[in-house]
Amino acid sequence: MPIHTQLHFVWQACNGADAAIVVIGSSMIENEKTADGSLRPAHEGEGLDRNNLDLPGRQADLVRALARRAPGLPVAVVLFNGGGLDVGWMDRMPAVSAMMAAGFPGQVRRRQD
Repeated sequence: MPIHTQLHFVWQACNGADAAIVVIGSSMIENEKTADGSLRPAHEGEGLDRNNLDLPGRQADLVRALARRAPGLPVAVVLFNGGGLDVGWMDRMPAVSAMMAAGFPGQVRRRQD
């Protein structure tokens, strides 16, 4: 699904909302299936080196677009990650009123198919 189509659904969901909660982060599940059925590689874990500390995929674009599109709408960000991520730019965005680091929900997560 193209990013502009995905963002359209975000705008619809935020219409009339008092706040937005954005859940983003990285994945430690190898070959996790995405909504379109493609396979996504793990972003962190034993033996996986990263070239940078950026959020994977277009997640940063989502947060930036939401902050621009809905000025005045408070945005709370929940980060699921096991290693470091560069999210300092979000701290400087007035629209992002809260950030919570959730880590991963356990040592091992079982996928429900």
